[in-house]
Amino acid sequence: MKNFLFLLLLSIQFGFSQTTLEKAEKLYADNKLLEAKEMFSSYLASNPNQPKCIEYLGDIAGKLEQWDEAIKQYDALKTLFPKMLIIIIN
Repeated sequence: MKNFLFLLLLSIQFGFSQTTLEKAEKLYADNKLLEAKEMFSSYLASNPNQPKCIEYLGDIAGKLEQWDEAIKQYDALKTLFPKMLIIIIN
């Protein structure tokens, strides 16, 4: 019985928890850019090979009109992942 309750609680926790990346994407979608930037930066620090995070950080910098930072992020993306094709549609 104890094992059943433990497994039930564990599955509920994992079923409803979001990853840091998903939370950051939600913040970005809700236009909470500074909070999203913090989460993406934090996630990227522990997961450096995440092109999606670098792209989001560039997008956030662009939306905040921090052009030099946006260019820095996109250049890093191009340097770290040269074979990726990024299509920007306005």
